[in-house]
Amino acid sequence: MRSALLLVALLAGCGGAPEPPLDIDRLSGAEVGAMAERELEAAYPAMAPGIVTCPDLDWELDASVRCVQVAELSEGRQVTIGGTVTVTDVTGGGRLHVELDDAVAEFGVTGTYLGSDLEARARARLDPDPTSVRCPYLSGPVGTTARCRVVQQGRTVVVLARITAVDPERHATSYTFDWPGSGPAGSKD
Repeated sequence: MRSALLLVALLAGCGGAPEPPLDIDRLSGAEVGAMAERELEAAYPAMAPGIVTCPDLDWELDASVRCVQVAELSEGRQVTIGGTVTVTDVTGGGRLHVELDDAVAEFGVTGTYLGSDLEARARARLDPDPTSVRCPYLSGPVGTTARCRVVQQGRTVVVLARITAVDPERHATSYTFDWPGSGPAGSKD
């Protein structure tokens, strides 16, 4: 996916900031990432919005940085894709070019989604209900695990979330929960 980014137009869209001076040395990574994400969302409205993280970018012709976009899709699916932002013009406010890689670098299930799923299962399984459920982001090949924590009456139980299948075409990860002392508690696509 390719798109160009006009600094003047984007900065002006952010509260009427003036055109950047021609003698700037670098743009902050936060500024580059925010502008790149806005441009990607405008150029590709069907693309899931995300957060682009970049290092600082030297303000000189052909200078470039590698950036990473993390986007959340439906059903807690999270994808990470790399990209390059390049300075293509430094005159009259300048231009940046944003190009995402052709392939997703990583995909998995957000910790928030995984935790909500585990909490629903814990409420059906435990009495009284848990007071807290926390899970990390889960990604990787089949067999990869993540340690979730279920707190009930001040006691913490570690439940493993285990990847049982991956579907790269859909960027989907299937998983199961392994409760201590018992078999899997069910799976979720």
